[in-house]
Amino acid sequence: MKQKKSSDLAQARLLFAKKKYGQVISLLSPQIFLYRKDTGYHEMLGYACLYTGDFGGAYSYFQRARDLDPQRIDTLLGLAVVMLRRRKITEALRIWLEILDIDPANKKALKALEMAKSYEEDDWLEFIENRKYGIILAAHPRIIWPTVFKVMLAAVVIVLIPLAAVLINRTLEKSLPFREGQELLDIQIEEYGSGDYSRAADIIFTNEQLDEELEKVRRYFHGFRDNLVRYHGNRILYSNAPVAIKDRISLLISELREPDFTNFRDPFSYEEVAAQPRLHHGVYVRWKGRAANVRVSDEEILFDFLVGFHDGKVVEGTVPVLLDFAVELQGGEPVEIIAQVAGSDGELRLRGSSLRRMAETDG
Repeated sequence: MKQKKSSDLAQARLLFAKKKYGQVISLLSPQIFLYRKDTGYHEMLGYACLYTGDFGGAYSYFQRARDLDPQRIDTLLGLAVVMLRRRKITEALRIWLEILDIDPANKKALKALEMAKSYEEDDWLEFIENRKYGIILAAHPRIIWPTVFKVMLAAVVIVLIPLAAVLINRTLEKSLPFREGQELLDIQIEEYGSGDYSRAADIIFTNEQLDEELEKVRRYFHGFRDNLVRYHGNRILYSNAPVAIKDRISLLISELREPDFTNFRDPFSYEEVAAQPRLHHGVYVRWKGRAANVRVSDEEILFDFLVGFHDGKVVEGTVPVLLDFAVELQGGEPVEIIAQVAGSDGELRLRGSSLRRMAETDG
């Protein structure tokens, strides 16, 4: 088995060198369990997915490689590009700085930070769409730079790191003190007339109770706890609150950010969501389980998610999941997903936004 493992990786490296990325994926991806603790395996598949445009798959493989070796620079470089594709510019900047903490002379991170001094979000998106990102990714096979050159780059980093820090601070200053949409929460209940009695409400609020619910939404919104904003916003949307207030809450929810595995917070359990799908509509969940009955088409992947069954012990429930991004997925394998609840009609379904495979031994 060990000899076959080495042989497959050697063959994959040859295919990768020939830029036959699809063949690399075909050769290695079915062997996820054999290589579940091999950082190089996940990193190579991450790059293969990246070069074929499968950013969802690349994210899953790079995340697993990072879990196995948090200081593996080639993995971090790939993950930073995926963050650009996901419009997580600040997170990409943090990763490049993290790389420079590990290797102050890293040419790719230095190049990326130099570009960041003049690039806006639209520039990064065009950069990704035109597939120019090879200049800030690891070379394969890796190039070993002369020591003298590394010393020169180390001198340059003394100038670039402070500039990068200023850039990140500027980015955070734009996003933290003022959030797009916060003006929608400037609500005085008495100005909006009587409540909405056009249909049966799930929740009946007094004016005082509605004001308390709005205050929760304000607090969580300014704290960037978007999942709780969605939930408490739903409590207002499915209540007897005035229509004009509901319209403002709907607009606010449309401004919220999609979470990923690097920033997910405020989870909801299966039990909570299954009990009240409507009130959790649009909320994101992070659940572990197994994929079953996988169906793949040109546009989407559908499967039944056995929640809580990742360890092969107890199934908390079965939920249909839709993925609109490409990812290698085998029926029966344990996975962890981040997904948005679709429960406005009272039926629980999920639209996946991120997925990563789990080793059989993962808890």
